[in-house]
Amino acid sequence: MQRVLGAALEFLLERGTFIFPLTATVLVALAGLVLTRRGLHRWLRRGVAGLCFTLVVPCALGFYFVRSVNAALAHRVGGFTFRLVSDDSLHHLSDYAGKTVVLNFWATWCGPCLRELPDLERFAELRRDLVVLAVSDESPEALRAALPAHTARVNGYFSDVAPDDAIGQMAYQGRPTTLVIGGDGRIRNMLIGAQSLAAFQAAVSRDL
Repeated sequence: MQRVLGAALEFLLERGTFIFPLTATVLVALAGLVLTRRGLHRWLRRGVAGLCFTLVVPCALGFYFVRSVNAALAHRVGGFTFRLVSDDSLHHLSDYAGKTVVLNFWATWCGPCLRELPDLERFAELRRDLVVLAVSDESPEALRAALPAHTARVNGYFSDVAPDDAIGQMAYQGRPTTLVIGGDGRIRNMLIGAQSLAAFQAAVSRDL
């Protein structure tokens, strides 16, 4: 069930800025069409039109939610910095300009994160042409204790400040979340929740 919900949320975040306005437009057009149909009873025309106008409200809220989440994540990625777990050296996401980056947010306390790490590591081993970066906002000491000394993926830790609004905070706190970032620095795909090797492979094959 969690995987289904995660996939549904991914779909909405990727296409919601198109789907919600289109749906609202169709509903308004349908309401106008029904109101002008003389062959229907007046109460039926008004009832159907009222329902259509009522459904426009969740479409508007959905559009606002999707736009807010995407804006928060784009802002986060734009100036994202982290330190390597191995040596505490400072790095910027922009250091990988021109390369596709698979950026995974995880935590040692997150069960789904721990379940997907083996698949993420296997993916990093298979796709040496990409940068697979796993980052956590925990202390480097905690991460060194939890991680093997050598991995194909890049392991880092970071600290940033979430936006003040509730939607932005939710976007920042989600674990595990994986962002596929193109060579131009733009988010191309998003994976929410624990993923499989096949899911990681499919995510980088789309739109890149």
